[in-house]
Amino acid sequence: MTMKANFTKSIDVVSLKLIRESNIEVEFDSITDQHLAIKLFQEQLGLNDRETFSVLCLDSKGYPTNYSIAHIGTLNNTIISNREIFKVAVLSNANSIIVAHNHPSGNGTPSKGDISNTKLIVEAGEILGIKVLDHIIISDTEGVSIRNLYPHIFEC
Repeated sequence: MTMKANFTKSIDVVSLKLIRESNIEVEFDSITDQHLAIKLFQEQLGLNDRETFSVLCLDSKGYPTNYSIAHIGTLNNTIISNREIFKVAVLSNANSIIVAHNHPSGNGTPSKGDISNTKLIVEAGEILGIKVLDHIIISDTEGVSIRNLYPHIFEC
């Protein structure tokens, strides 16, 4: 007859919370079109010297609730992780999000990778019940809406 050893293991009890680091002053209540989102992201990302991927969370009425940087990459590359993109959205009970990243080269044209990553982000949002309204590419002089260029990507 074999005897099993009894042992106990402790499991941490945790809680998660968002911590406000600073504020962004905006001149609008809700995001009604991509131009307002482009303006906000342009102010936050336009002059960054490395690709920076950020998330704007919105409530059910389209009011921005928070802004977060999901990843800071290199001169011409950033890692896009759905885990990091949606972490802040889930924690803040976002109804929808707008994502953006900058192109320090100054060329706002979405790459093939940007387009394929956008499809994956939209699909992940669909699974989580968080609508992805747009993916915006920012340079120091322009903002480009992937939704405007490829609206079919956002139709799930």
